Amino acid sequence: MSANTAISYDFGTPTASTSSTSRALAQFANVVFDTSFQGKAEVANALQYSLLATVPALFMSHIVHQMTPEPNYAATAFMLSMEICFQVVLVVCAFILFHRIITTIPTLSGVQYERINFVTPLLPMLIIFFSMHSKLATKGRMLLERLGWYPIPNAPAGAASGPTHPGIPSSSAATMTMRPTMDPVVRPMAVR
Repeated sequence: MSANTAISYDFGTPTASTSSTSRALAQFANVVFDTSFQGKAEVANALQYSLLATVPALFMSHIVHQMTPEPNYAATAFMLSMEICFQVVLVVCAFILFHRIITTIPTLSGVQYERINFVTPLLPMLIIFFSMHSKLATKGRMLLERLGWYPIPNAPAGAASGPTHPGIPSSSAATMTMRPTMDPVVRPMAVR
């Protein structure tokens, strides 16, 4: 504790004096609103990188959309897993390639980009890809259905009086549940 910091006790609770509080707020403002050369260069580099990454990101999105096949509900688990692996490898390789291209362009601030670890952003990137409404997410859900890992909700209590499915006896229709999938056709799935 410095000599200028005075602590007063109010009902046994220590509270810092106003001088130490104002110093803490000033230090907080200096860190957040860094106006040093390094702080300005960091903001300029982030803006430059974002602007330069926009076109490759759009290009990558278009290429991935064109190169990957539409989800096929009749595909086997092996085919789905191969399509998912292909798409993930394509996106990760494009991510690394475009990052290297962007970082070879000189920065306007004169301060070089810091090196990044490519492993760190992969998990959030994959979580985002699998949670979006995309071909990859649809194939991932279909693969989980094939493997039996995707939870199938129980049929509602009044399902026996609901619509019957063609070719399925009415006693079996009570154990069926309609599950929406990402593709436009909704297919009945048997409850396990």
